[in-house]
Amino acid sequence: MSKILVAYLITIFLLNSSNLRAEESSQPYIDSLKQRFNNAGKPNDAGAESYTEAERRKLKAQPAPEQSYIDQLKEQHPERYAPNSDSPFTEGEKSKLAPKETGGAIQALKEGRSELHAKRDEKPITSGIGLRIGAGVARTITVNDSTTATARDFSSVYTGADPEIALVFEWHPFHSETYGNLNVFGSLGATFANGFGIFQFAPLKPDDTRFDSISRTAFQFFTVPITVGLGYRFNLAKYIRPYVNVGPTIIGYDEMRKDGNPSHTGYSYAFTAEAGAAILLDWVSSSASWDFYEEYKIKHYYLTLAYGNQATFASDVNFNYSGLYAGILFEF
Repeated sequence: MSKILVAYLITIFLLNSSNLRAEESSQPYIDSLKQRFNNAGKPNDAGAESYTEAERRKLKAQPAPEQSYIDQLKEQHPERYAPNSDSPFTEGEKSKLAPKETGGAIQALKEGRSELHAKRDEKPITSGIGLRIGAGVARTITVNDSTTATARDFSSVYTGADPEIALVFEWHPFHSETYGNLNVFGSLGATFANGFGIFQFAPLKPDDTRFDSISRTAFQFFTVPITVGLGYRFNLAKYIRPYVNVGPTIIGYDEMRKDGNPSHTGYSYAFTAEAGAAILLDWVSSSASWDFYEEYKIKHYYLTLAYGNQATFASDVNFNYSGLYAGILFEF
């Protein structure tokens, strides 16, 4: 009987041990990790807290820093973090750079301070316009009519002749920056002079003395010379360009009296020739030169200096002029 009891106990023990082995897991470590993650954030009966809450609690427990990290660096290295300044390296590199241009690239180009070059259109120059003044011109005006041989000379009546001012127009059938240009030109001028009449014989006074020979009658003398001709401007040098102009001239004139008597009008024929030089002014101001081109399409402008001579022929009144002329000329 005892043997049967012993066998029964051994059988019961073996059955229980097999059930225990069957319930054991083949990955105990992984199962323990899963158990930890499943319990994260869920307080158990013992009041455990999650990892995140534990870290938050540690951060709150730490005292707040008196200065930020950046402020600490600024305090330790004030020379590197001065207000409105760059680092020593940046400042050193800036000092090596060339001074910054003022006014922008376009302004530098206009003033000739840029390595860039203004490019104009490739169309040839075809025309020009200018203004000139006769400065230091000697005028000899005489009358051919023999009936007026006793008349006063022009210079004795008109003592203050104004200089001649003329507009000049050019058309260039041929223009070369190397060989020069042929031009058909025209000029329209004007002169104006004031004076008082002069008696041929001074009138007598009651006491047999004579009055002054100068009358109180005022005179005004106008001339309008018109010249059309040919000219050639030589491009022998870059800045100084000699030229010659020749052509016929017709001179309209009008002598007006202020005493109510009729005025005297007419016209005379003359031949005009002049020789001079056109001095290129583009180089004086690159900015002005570019502005002229940009606004008015002016490609060159010159100071003109010339000596001119005008001789009258087949006319009742002779206008013989000679002297210096100065002006300015623009080419388009």
